[in-house]
Amino acid sequence: MGKNTIFICKLNVLSLKVENLSCMFRLRCWIIIFGGILFLISPKLNAQENDPDFDLLMAADTGSVTYARVALIEGAEVNYRSEDGITALMYASANGHLDVVELLLENDANPNLEPYYTYKTALYTAVENGYVEIAELLILNGADMSVKNGFGVNLLHVAAENHVWEMIDL
Repeated sequence: MGKNTIFICKLNVLSLKVENLSCMFRLRCWIIIFGGILFLISPKLNAQENDPDFDLLMAADTGSVTYARVALIEGAEVNYRSEDGITALMYASANGHLDVVELLLENDANPNLEPYYTYKTALYTAVENGYVEIAELLILNGADMSVKNGFGVNLLHVAAENHVWEMIDL
């Protein structure tokens, strides 16, 4: 592109987590690059109180029990699903965030929900990633141990395949 070429694109959703400011934002804007300068046009910042469901997903994904607690207080649905059907409990379990998993289960998160495409429950991803303590907690809270993914692979296979021998005793 030349120096005076205009490059325009629409940025639908950019998810940011700003720890230093103790808040999370979603930014929707147009990005225009002109003469090597980046312009953000009409940004709309939605603070966490405007979308507690989204904030709960972000908090679970990043392991922030504080943000998860705030989102729940602000009215987030504990079993809210992303566009792919992923819940906060699935994010927290897959990423090893035990304290967030505990908080979500205390608030009646359903450990047996499946995403829309992968059929991997919170327990399945905890086993897959070797998070034994999270798997035990999910089982104690009613997680279905007979779950299989879309290819018919069960938890015992996943544990063995990933060399997570402690899981086999569960």
